[in-house]
Amino acid sequence: MTQPPINWRRHQVLVPHTLPKPMPEDNLLRLFRVIDRLRDRAMFLLMLRCGLRVGEVSTLTWPASNVGAGSIRINNGKGQVDRVVYYSADVAQALRHWRRWQPLEATDLFPSAFQPGRPLGVRAIQHCMARYLNAAGISNPYSPHSLQQSLCYSTAQCRGPVGGGERTHGPSVHQYDAPLHATLRDHHTPAV
Repeated sequence: MTQPPINWRRHQVLVPHTLPKPMPEDNLLRLFRVIDRLRDRAMFLLMLRCGLRVGEVSTLTWPASNVGAGSIRINNGKGQVDRVVYYSADVAQALRHWRRWQPLEATDLFPSAFQPGRPLGVRAIQHCMARYLNAAGISNPYSPHSLQQSLCYSTAQCRGPVGGGERTHGPSVHQYDAPLHATLRDHHTPAV
């Protein structure tokens, strides 16, 4: 026989990927205590508080943010769906601090330092989180998606009625994570 009869592409068993697990509250506290840059704090808070995916965060623009309404418009999200997410006071504060350090003509919320005119890539955000996890001494291999899952998990734990504003996409800050809220509020302002 010159060729084996089995075509490996047709005879592979597909193994399902499991969703990332939410980060426990103590790990969230440890992670946010070591974040020392304004950009990274705003980036990870958007994932945690608004449930944004890492790809959505990497392509956010300043014009998509409505400061008066406390909301961000996500265009062409997963499944090419447009949506509006509302953010809490700690996200608003982080975005205000980050905006002060941006040029007025900047359009990307998180521009790449290595490719001018381009947004920060998904892999760069993943590597950034890995560095912070290492600095916090967290050995579990969490990804930015774990922050989004933390929001979903805490929302399910609250089982409260859906209201307006922040509760549209997550529970009130005071309902489930008072220690984390205190860490985010009382933590020193990170460097640029």
